[in-house]
Amino acid sequence: MSDDDSGSTIELNRRRVLAGLGTIGVASAGAGAGTMALFSDTESSSGNTVQAGTLDLTLGNGGSAPLSASNVAPGDSGTSVLQVNNEGSINGSLDVNVANVSPNDANPEPEQSLDGTRQFDIHYGFDNASPQNQVSLQSEFGGIATVEIDLSSDPVVVTADLPYALDPDGGSNDFDDSITFAFDADNDGVEDFQLAARDSDGSDTFELVYDDGSALPSGSRNRNQPVPSGYDVRLENGNKRFVVEVPAGDLADPFAITGQANLAAYSPSTSGSNLSIPLIPGFGYNNPPVAGTSPFDGTATKMVEIQSGELRTLADLLDVTVSVSSDAAASSNDTFVSAGKLNRLPMVDAEPNEPLDSGGSKYVIVEYELSPNVGNAVQNDSVDFDVEVELNQEDSQ
Repeated sequence: MSDDDSGSTIELNRRRVLAGLGTIGVASAGAGAGTMALFSDTESSSGNTVQAGTLDLTLGNGGSAPLSASNVAPGDSGTSVLQVNNEGSINGSLDVNVANVSPNDANPEPEQSLDGTRQFDIHYGFDNASPQNQVSLQSEFGGIATVEIDLSSDPVVVTADLPYALDPDGGSNDFDDSITFAFDADNDGVEDFQLAARDSDGSDTFELVYDDGSALPSGSRNRNQPVPSGYDVRLENGNKRFVVEVPAGDLADPFAITGQANLAAYSPSTSGSNLSIPLIPGFGYNNPPVAGTSPFDGTATKMVEIQSGELRTLADLLDVTVSVSSDAAASSNDTFVSAGKLNRLPMVDAEPNEPLDSGGSKYVIVEYELSPNVGNAVQNDSVDFDVEVELNQEDSQ
């Protein structure tokens, strides 16, 4: 029994040893698997490149040329067309602005007395009919509207004499007469305030009011306020004379001004429209609106600059309109850029953001008009200016 017992014990121990060796063999096989590579294949893409596109703006072609006009007389107008091309490889956005206005004053005959008074004679008006009717105040009303600006006094006095008495009762048409002067007091190209006589409350009587240049939360102008202390607004001579007074300290030298009288449904206007008499050449501080703005945002491009001791030059009184067209002919479908007195257009960053695709062309149309009522101020004057055209990648540039 003891021998069998011994043999049994030895056999059992051998099995344990073999089992242990088997375990070691499996572990070694696992360790050997880590040194073997799985299948793989590698290729290479060569010659990869990135090349930027181009914006290449060129000017001219098709007979386009810079504006060049001579012997321009009051009442004359003209047009110049400049072709612009995107010869680059990517689409762009076109901006146009007027810059570098350089007047050449040729010592004209006086437009007014040589003291502090500035006088402008107005010989015409227009109505709001479509198309507009040109009206000669000389023949229609038997007189001439005159504006005088007295810079020698404090306050500065601005007087408008009309050949027709203003009436605050619009009658059945409910278009009341009114008269307004608008001021760019610091000559920065933005209107600051207006002084007006109008029936603002529907009482069929004139209210003498002040409009500041701010906007209410609704976006409308802050209109029909009481006239500030130190200012004066009045109608005289049976409502045929409009007088405003502004403290001299509130007006820079130069400042800018414009004005207009609106006559309710007066012949030859069509019923329900106004006859508008510009009191200083080129009324309408932003109408039509500069690109991207509203007509009443206060951009005072059409005002006339007034400076003590200085006569007006051609740059002060020449009206210029800039637009962008898809062809060489001006039309109502063109993109309006800006309009106003030439020396005030550089104050406006118009940015029409007109698309100009790669390989495409557009036309910058520059129109000019010299008002019939500029008088002798601009005889033999000339003016140089640049039309700057910029092509950007995005319309936000």
